[in-house]
Amino acid sequence: MSSKQLNQLWLTWNENEESKFQENVEEILEVLQPNAHQLESLRVGGYKVVHFPQWMSSPSLKYLSCLELEDCKSCLKLPLLGKLPSLNRLIISNIMHVKYLYEESFDGGVIFMALEKLTLSYLANLISLSSED
Repeated sequence: MSSKQLNQLWLTWNENEESKFQENVEEILEVLQPNAHQLESLRVGGYKVVHFPQWMSSPSLKYLSCLELEDCKSCLKLPLLGKLPSLNRLIISNIMHVKYLYEESFDGGVIFMALEKLTLSYLANLISLSSED
């Protein structure tokens, strides 16, 4: 998919989806990596793996302005998001195990520099926005 000229991508998994592909979801999502230089909007729903794929933490997602992560109930940490320069809308909902919005090391740079809208809902274990606070 990295050769496709996508600017929006929605990836969802059904809650009661039972298939032989469930065990390979992480590998499948890694292979579905879009062209990061084109992607402006990404929505991931129902992802049932402990970790998000590496490409979701890539600094090359410099044009990503909208990110929605919903019902990713097994995920332990969010992707590294704080340094994405164009991210202005972030929606995180129903991710039970996440304790911090971002865990990047703070190096004096601006975190979430373009953020205009932040929606957090049903984050039962959220302790703080940052692991450094």
